[in-house]
Amino acid sequence: GPDRATAGRRLLRALEKTVMLGLTNNRSFLCDILNHPVYLAGELSTTFLADFFADWTEPVGDISLALITLTLEQWLHHSQVDTNRGYWRNNRNQPQLYRYAVAPGDDPIDVYFTPQRDGSTYHVTVKLYAENNASVELNERTANEMIVTVDGHRQRVTFVCAKNVWWVQTRSGVVRLHALELLPEPRTPADAGGSLRAPMPGVVLANLVEVGQRVNKGDALLKLEAMKMEHTIRTAADGVVEAIYFTPGDTVAADTLLIQLKEVEG
Repeated sequence: GPDRATAGRRLLRALEKTVMLGLTNNRSFLCDILNHPVYLAGELSTTFLADFFADWTEPVGDISLALITLTLEQWLHHSQVDTNRGYWRNNRNQPQLYRYAVAPGDDPIDVYFTPQRDGSTYHVTVKLYAENNASVELNERTANEMIVTVDGHRQRVTFVCAKNVWWVQTRSGVVRLHALELLPEPRTPADAGGSLRAPMPGVVLANLVEVGQRVNKGDALLKLEAMKMEHTIRTAADGVVEAIYFTPGDTVAADTLLIQLKEVEG
């Protein structure tokens, strides 16, 4: 820039737009330095950090906004599956439950999501410290970014997911959330003769057994990606694998027969 102040503003804007999710970094620390009045005045000394940042802590992201955006992203993913394969709910206009935790073992956070009839606005209830109801409008969406208007306030949010862990960057900071599985323990349908079916639409990630393999109750048979989360399909009884109907990468609809088992005793 032509002068120090302009260069500082450009550097700050560049850092604010930088997205580094899932990695330990000092982006927020550098932004706070560039925003500090002593730095802006150019009155720096070798004790600047010790004087003003000795007790600095990472700013906390907007967890309610992160929960709202993450839930909207997952619901939109469901809807895309629905367009091609059929949805696993009977009534999509009823509140749909999504569940998260800040860290494994923490108390779960429930989010209830209801799409409105106009197709672009949504009602979201976040049960965090107290029940928080919000009206949400989707403005723009790309693979890892969303612009939403929440109760009249337009906000940009960036996110990434790895193995059911989400990092969500809001204007105030980054929030890390664990998406919790709501599926019941897999069980063999009474009329399926030892078969295992997909509990919802998804994509096969990996087959963990081979035809002819002996398996015991509770053994992992297959990994399925659904709702951008990884689910492990397990056998509910001892048996022998008779057939495997899909390979990794295949898309399956809800209630699709995945693996055929021949049950055995003892």
